Amino acid sequence: MAFKVGLGLVGAGYGTGWFGSVGETAASRVHIAVDRILATVDRSSDPRVIPITAEASPVTVANYYTYGTPDDSGLGKQGRALYGVYNPTPANWQQLTTAQANQTVEGAAKTWSVTNPYGAVVFGNDFYLIDNDNVDTLPPGSTDPTLQYSASIYKYDLSGATPFEELGEFYRFVPGSSGGNTWKGAGTGLDLYTEGSNNYLIATFNRYTNVNWTYTYGPSDLVKINLSTSAATTVAVNGNTNGVVVEGEYAYVTSVGGAQVANGSDLSQLQVVDITSATPTIVATLTTAESDALLTTGIGYTQGDYTDVAFVNGKAYVLLAQYDTSYSQYKYAIIQTTEDSLRGGAFDPDDDKFVIATVNPASPCFALLPGGDNSLYFVDGVHVNEINTSGDIDATGAINPIVAASDFSNSGTAGYVLNTAGIVIEKTALVRPRGVARATVTKLAKRLARPEELEKRK
Repeated sequence: MAFKVGLGLVGAGYGTGWFGSVGETAASRVHIAVDRILATVDRSSDPRVIPITAEASPVTVANYYTYGTPDDSGLGKQGRALYGVYNPTPANWQQLTTAQANQTVEGAAKTWSVTNPYGAVVFGNDFYLIDNDNVDTLPPGSTDPTLQYSASIYKYDLSGATPFEELGEFYRFVPGSSGGNTWKGAGTGLDLYTEGSNNYLIATFNRYTNVNWTYTYGPSDLVKINLSTSAATTVAVNGNTNGVVVEGEYAYVTSVGGAQVANGSDLSQLQVVDITSATPTIVATLTTAESDALLTTGIGYTQGDYTDVAFVNGKAYVLLAQYDTSYSQYKYAIIQTTEDSLRGGAFDPDDDKFVIATVNPASPCFALLPGGDNSLYFVDGVHVNEINTSGDIDATGAINPIVAASDFSNSGTAGYVLNTAGIVIEKTALVRPRGVARATVTKLAKRLARPEELEKRK
């Protein structure tokens, strides 16, 4: 690929955003790729980037997102988006097409439905996007109010003379009502799993409701969706998931458990789900008691939040991250462990390694991004770091910063923090039938709450 990690960047104050990339070599580490998707449309303060592959060629989908604007905070309502689709050549990204979602933009070539993408999968010529926004209108012909706040996965066609046409809704998550709450839905993660001759999307969806900045979370769902039939089975998991990673026959789900709070939530969990049976089954749950028991043996890290998992070079890496009480910095921990330990539901204090650190300024963009060939990138909201997976995580120089947001100056404005980051994970060799030309998963950095949003809740 022309680059390894795609980035959305913002300047200080979150006033403007743009897109960049991190190259595979030192000579191409920093690249400002796109300023404006359409020359006539102002830059958004919320740039998203979704690198994918199309017919074995790299493609990057760039998204300027804007939150919805209802009566109060705007969160919990469907936003609007402007997309640009690019061939990400090293010298200059070549725009292939554009799309609008939940708005009308002069010059946009296509109309899409997903406004706030939180994950992507390419399977052959089909491209799937999961939406973190729920749709606040009823589906055509429906009078059922519980369908009003559903979240969906949409399907797009990568082939033909006019690729990137939307083919329609592939799966709808209906959050329903319980305990006096009419829930809103939100897609939070998407991965790919193969079992025999069948291929499945593995997705996570949240249930929540909000009044201004006060959030209530219900149980989340992990959903196993057959790509051929769209038939789905579900298992309830801990509330407020922030993503899912499939490794072998298991899905690893990270969650906050409730609303994100300073110093982490004691409700946060990492759950291991066996996805081999018709209905997925939870086989292990790691709570903050397990992480506290390991991490407090060092300089001290307690509570959550379990944020991400990665499996590289025979090791399992677990990322936890949390704001401090002043909302000025993030504290994080990376634990190096094994798949066996995670499936057993506990860390091993004798063999597991860990590192604890802080990063400033606080930014809501964290991820462990496998780059192939035993490489692993760690995004901490301000830097893209490379982890040396041949040694232990606590060794000197194990985490090496390769770029910072400030390296990406644009039109005289220095990058302040990373707004999003994403990488393509190759899975073609794992799928059936073998004739499928391409199967990849796009792993995106976890979109956590911004410091300004947390302060408003005080």
